[in-house]
Amino acid sequence: MHALSLHHLVATDVSAATLVEMAAELDCSHVCLITHLPGDAAPGVPVVRDADVADLRKRMGDARVALYGITSFLFSPDMDVATCAAGLARGAALGARCANTRIAVDDERRVIDNFG
Repeated sequence: MHALSLHHLVATDVSAATLVEMAAELDCSHVCLITHLPGDAAPGVPVVRDADVADLRKRMGDARVALYGITSFLFSPDMDVATCAAGLARGAALGARCANTRIAVDDERRVIDNFG
């Protein structure tokens, strides 16, 4: 059987801790969480903060739900990559396997040169 992951974008009205509980109830082995938002991109969307990590890690362990991916990293020509560091660190602390990025660059050659 394939592993199932519940993404926070399908239930943005609940906390990350509640999403983990929902995933366990639905027999999902993974969740995807929002650990970073660029600027004021989505007011009201629950973002995992540093203060949430220890409790969330315990809840995930208790529920046997792992973190598959983290989001929301928007790459643009004028962005400061350092602004992503805290969100990436939170994801790593929770065991994320990957990070989802959106690339907002019109120059396809530049994207290929920078990301391969």
